Amino acid sequence: VIAANIDGSDIEYLYGYNGSTQSKRASRFHDDLGYGLISHIPQSMNGTIQLTSNEWKVNRTQLYEINTYSVYRKTMADIPMRRLRFVHQTDGTPRFALGWNEQNDRVILRKDDRSGAWNSVDKQTLDMQLNPILFNADNSAFYAEFSSDGGPFGLLRENMKDGQRTI
Repeated sequence: VIAANIDGSDIEYLYGYNGSTQSKRASRFHDDLGYGLISHIPQSMNGTIQLTSNEWKVNRTQLYEINTYSVYRKTMADIPMRRLRFVHQTDGTPRFALGWNEQNDRVILRKDDRSGAWNSVDKQTLDMQLNPILFNADNSAFYAEFSSDGGPFGLLRENMKDGQRTI
């Protein structure tokens, strides 16, 4: 993953194999032996991005906030499960991590602000298949696709404070 000005100048190597030799600023990090996907770009366009990292043969997903000017990385999430994707609030806060476990079961993790832990959303208490998509403007609720009993998918809105759902 590289960053550059629109005219192609000031190219910076942000993530990837041989990153330490491709960029003077990235030399403080080890080579990234895996792949990275841009997960979020803030609306403010302040020069930061959030990047999901999946290293080869490592059972974990990491989410970095990377400053594209200084190439400085900040770890925002480090979850011991491979190939997760993140759903971000409108302010850029990662709230959900979605993926599949080793048994190919759907996994939804939700970040707890108080503890910082990524807690599994229990399928039995949920009583539906849920796929969070996005948050409303003030982050008080999120929208998700849902399916009950294997039926067709619908759209629901869930309040973040009390869990009340509207279909």
